[in-house]
Amino acid sequence: MQTPVSIAIYYILININCILNYFQRIVIKSKFILLYNLNFSYIWFSNEELENKEKIIRKIKELDDNFFEGGNNNSDYLVNFRSLANGIFQAEGHIGGYFYNYDNFNFRPIVTIRLTCNLETLKFFVLLNRQLNKGMRYSVEEIPSGKFFVKLLSTNWDFIINVFIPYFNKVYGDKHRGLKRLENIYILKHKLSRNKKKEEFEINKDEEILLKEKIIILAYNLVDNSQRKLSISELYSLCHIKPLLGLDSICIEENREEMDKYFLLGFILGDGNIYVRIREYKGFLWFIPMIRLSQKITDSNFELFINIKEMLARNSINANIFQVKHLFVLSISEIKEIEKLSKWLPDDSEFWFWKGKEYIILKKALLLMMLKAKYWQRSKEIVLNLVYKLSLNYEKPINYWQNIIKNHYDKNLDDKYYISLHQDKSWAVKLPIKIKPKVKFFFFKTYNSKEKALKEAKQYRDIKLNTWLKDNKLID
Repeated sequence: MQTPVSIAIYYILININCILNYFQRIVIKSKFILLYNLNFSYIWFSNEELENKEKIIRKIKELDDNFFEGGNNNSDYLVNFRSLANGIFQAEGHIGGYFYNYDNFNFRPIVTIRLTCNLETLKFFVLLNRQLNKGMRYSVEEIPSGKFFVKLLSTNWDFIINVFIPYFNKVYGDKHRGLKRLENIYILKHKLSRNKKKEEFEINKDEEILLKEKIIILAYNLVDNSQRKLSISELYSLCHIKPLLGLDSICIEENREEMDKYFLLGFILGDGNIYVRIREYKGFLWFIPMIRLSQKITDSNFELFINIKEMLARNSINANIFQVKHLFVLSISEIKEIEKLSKWLPDDSEFWFWKGKEYIILKKALLLMMLKAKYWQRSKEIVLNLVYKLSLNYEKPINYWQNIIKNHYDKNLDDKYYISLHQDKSWAVKLPIKIKPKVKFFFFKTYNSKEKALKEAKQYRDIKLNTWLKDNKLID
């Protein structure tokens, strides 16, 4: 079997002796002290530092050189980071291999994780590779769009069997079976090599052919149809094997271990899409936040999504599964469901790595969406601005929606919103935010007139709403 073109490239080895000036600062926050467990000293950087392969490799080395062991060797952190990494591998990992010498029946395994290049993905890779005893190599590739992808990869049998597979034992479906197939290939190859060396036992020619056929079946099933360069019959022919077994003769049981929220977060980091749908309805607009996961259509992936849906249901979060063309999609939508999900998932923004900005923006938008504030024009304008920071892939420009908001409130909004007349003696201000007192009264007698009391009530309303926005970092 041959490896896909994207995998069969020579590996860029990190062997750069370069001294960079940097500012060191220990990041200490009351909530996130040494959050990464093994943390980085603070490094100033700019986008220009990641504009070509050479600079990306230098940045990886710089991050690795400025990595230090903190005092928080918390076992819970290590367990959670591992689950997160398993989720990312579930989404963005690849398991493969190829025969590089058919006569000697030599097979080379490949395991990789591939991510779009940015500072946060590089941080994740450096953190992960240190957890894996620096057993993986880095590869950088540029695609026609000009973007760069970074891969962690290994072709070393001993590392894959003794370090990589035990670390990624929380993956499911195709990924789980792929790793188990590599493990079985290794065991069968070991039996063949021991037989050649006449160690401990000997097997006859028929038994040797059977072992080789099992290896071919396992290798053939490591990758899906779209990535196979040779048919199973061509592999048999090249390896001089006359088949006796069927393709389904080697069964591997599914991983039944219960997944957790850190695995799901890793899956979201890898294959998740966080956005807000904007819907126009009766001259106004509605915001519908969504988190979607997609995987190609296989029985294994459908079972994976069913397991995720059941895990979410156990935590009172509703999700839907449907099919779009060649993909299964798991979708969590509606404000209340996303709000419950955001409370259940890990709240440490640094754990969100390259989706940390999206997570913070989504939480800010949710804060306003959850308010019963249909009369508060500014809240809708701020949500709209946040939504367009979250994604730039909207068909309509932002001013299209801004005009809808303005026209709606110009026609329907009385300037006395959140202010009502109370017993013809005062104005009562009741705001949609949590504040004390819940209701603030402005008595006509106190201000010597109904008009002056209304003016004070409006000023109070505007100041309190504006202060709430600033306190929640929704405006500067």
